[in-house]
Order: sequence, then C-alpha cells, then structure tokens
Amino acid sequence: MMKKIIAIFILCCIARSLEAQSVDSTFGSWGIGINLHYGFLIAHSPTMLHLQTGHTTGLEVNYIKTFYGKKDWQRAYHFPDVGISFCYLNIGNRNTIGNVGGIYPFINFPIVFNEKVSFNFRMGCGLGYVPKPFSQYENYKNDAIGSHVNALINLRFLLQVPISNSMIGHCALGLTHFSNGSARTPNLGINITTASIGLNKYFGSRTVLITQQKDSFQKKSSYELFFAGFIKQIYPALGSNYFAGTISGNYLYQSSVKSEWAAGLDLFYDASLLPKLENNDLYNTQFDVFRAGVHGGYHLVVGDFTTGLEIGIYVYDKWKEDGLSYHRVVMNQKISKHMFLCLNLKSHYAKADFIELGVGWRSAGR
Repeated sequence: MMKKIIAIFILCCIARSLEAQSVDSTFGSWGIGINLHYGFLIAHSPTMLHLQTGHTTGLEVNYIKTFYGKKDWQRAYHFPDVGISFCYLNIGNRNTIGNVGGIYPFINFPIVFNEKVSFNFRMGCGLGYVPKPFSQYENYKNDAIGSHVNALINLRFLLQVPISNSMIGHCALGLTHFSNGSARTPNLGINITTASIGLNKYFGSRTVLITQQKDSFQKKSSYELFFAGFIKQIYPALGSNYFAGTISGNYLYQSSVKSEWAAGLDLFYDASLLPKLENNDLYNTQFDVFRAGVHGGYHLVVGDFTTGLEIGIYVYDKWKEDGLSYHRVVMNQKISKHMFLCLNLKSHYAKADFIELGVGWRSAGR
C-alpha cells in the first residue's frame, strides 16, 4: 500500500511541476514541511535480529529557512535550505525499544537541479531519545543501546518537485542512526532506513537569487588547537565510567569555499585502558593510558560550520587490540573570530571509541 501511495504522489508532483514557473527566486523566506516515513530497523549485527519485529512508520515536521546567495557559501552550494526537524518513529518494536524520536538541525544540498526537478542530499545531526534502553534486569533483550539520550544522525537523498509558486513535493530514501558514542554500553547503535514522502509550504516574500556576484574567497592557511573529552564505558555493559580526552593540533589549508584539508597531531588520555592493560599484565607506568598519533583529513566547510573525516595512525599506543589506525568524524561550529565548539566522534573503523566534546582556538577567522 505504501509503495502505491508513493507512486501516486510522485506522478501528481510531476504533473503539477509542468505548470510551475521557472525557479529564479526563493519559494519564500521560510517554510514548514511534513514528511511521512515507512521502512525498517536494520539488523547490522546478528545479535540484533530479534529486534526486527515489524515495519517502521513515522511522522516528521520541519521548520525551513531559505537562502538567496548573500554569502559565498550559499552560492557555492546552490542555495541550500537549512532548518530544524522534529521526528517520531514507531520502529515496530514497542516492547524492547519503544517509539523513538528526536530533534536535529539539518541542511539540504541541491546536487542536480533545474526548473522542474531537483535531486538533493540532506544531512542533519542532533539529539535522539530511546524510551527503553538496555537494563540488566528489566530490558536485557535490548542489546543495541544503553542510554535514553543519544546522538541522532540523519542522511537522505531527496527528489524534489515544485508543484506551485510556494510549495514543493518530495520523496526520499534515508537512514537514521542513534548512538551514544560508547558513553554508555551497550552501543551497537540503532539504524533505521525509511522511504518518505512530504510537502514543503513556504511563506514570506520571494527573493531573487544572486547568481552573478563575484566570489570574495581567497585560499588560506591556518592553525588550530582544541581540547575535548567525555565519559565512556567498556564492556561488560553498565560497567564503570571512565574519562577520555584529547589535545589536538591541526594545520589547515582551505582550498575553496567548500573544501578544507587538515594534517595534525593528537594526544589521547583514556582511563579505560588501565583495566584492559592490567588484566593482560601490560601496565607498567602511568603513561600507558596515553596514546599519540598523527592524522590527515578532509573538511566540508558550510559557512561557520565544518564537518569532515580525519584518519590517523598511532605512533605511541601500549594497547594494540584496537589496531594501528583511528578515525574522527569532525563537527565544529565557529562562535567568534578565533574560537569554536567541537563535537567529534573518535572511532576504530565502525566501533565508537569516545565522544570529543570541547572547545578550540584557530589562528585565522574563516
């Protein structure tokens, strides 16, 4: 039934798009969007197969802000929308996980577009809520996640079609991920894939897009230093809390409005290494709970916000079981000319190590 509804919706949007006027301005200054979701919980580990007990249905409400090209990055990304989303998902497992929800900011990037249709990539990150996390005695079957409050990451591809001068219809395929970054075990994470349909209604005055203005960007180099850390747990589940932290320095080269390249040094302190080393007769000095590494990476720059991926190699590490390399998903928000907040995730391949929540300094304002 849901497949038929999606097909009819797409055909109606295509038919109406033939009447839509050329898109040379915003659809309004702001908008409201509603999405309906249908999908399923992904059992990305064999131990999660018992959690797949039904299909996912959900409702999402979005507040949307449009841009018309006033700044270089808005033109470089072809006038993306930004906004904040409120989602509620019945993942088909009321007894073990419950109905999940979340709130997160997002940005919607046009990739391929013309007057009739656009193909977009939307990404967002915020907070998610799981009503029934793991409990040793009351909910031991939920071996996916051990905390109520988690990070929520949403990625989706959208096909958008204008159906009037102030309304857009769209269908999408996306992934929603819940994780606490090993702040509390278990932390296999919850992955939900859904197909969705929706409408965006825009309000306020339409603004002509600025397309001819010359970009003011100049290539630049800078340096940054940040301090970050958080608590983490190790297995068995619901064990002790340990502090893990990072001091990191970067050389940065911004080669375009969108792209920034990074190379740097990391010093990690991880108190959870102590019991591991002691249990394997490897602990000798207090420096054994430190790790040092070098890294390189790529950052995507979106105005004052930066996200990206860095890959590092340990040059000093007493605990070898995590492998030679580590990874960092970067999210930085500029708060002044030189200061920024960071919320990163350090991991070993797909296994989260700990959250890096902290503050940093940069030598040159972006």
